Amino acid sequence: MTRGAFFLFVVVLLTHYGYDALSETFGGTSAAWFYVLRGIEGLCAFSLLAAFLAPKFRPLLPLCAWGAMEEGLTSVCRLAVGIRNPPASRAQCDAVTGLPLYDLTLFVVLVVLIRSLD
Repeated sequence: MTRGAFFLFVVVLLTHYGYDALSETFGGTSAAWFYVLRGIEGLCAFSLLAAFLAPKFRPLLPLCAWGAMEEGLTSVCRLAVGIRNPPASRAQCDAVTGLPLYDLTLFVVLVVLIRSLD
């Protein structure tokens, strides 16, 4: 648990204090980098939550998986648009892939939720 907590501490630190440095080094706006870093932060937080709590509380596992996936997608899709480019739309992954991922994700989440209640 100590390593996981330290790892999360470093991720949170980089998220809240590293976006200006990334912006200056790699271009793009500070807000765009903060958006990407927040996605990474959420992915790590949900993954650690799943690793440490979900074995004891099995209903948390689908929720943690969903949260980690959504947070990871925000970072990946924002980077796919291009950090120097303005976001394509609110549903950036839809714009990047040409697929209705925004709606499909909601459908998959509802199916997983219903199945996890059995």
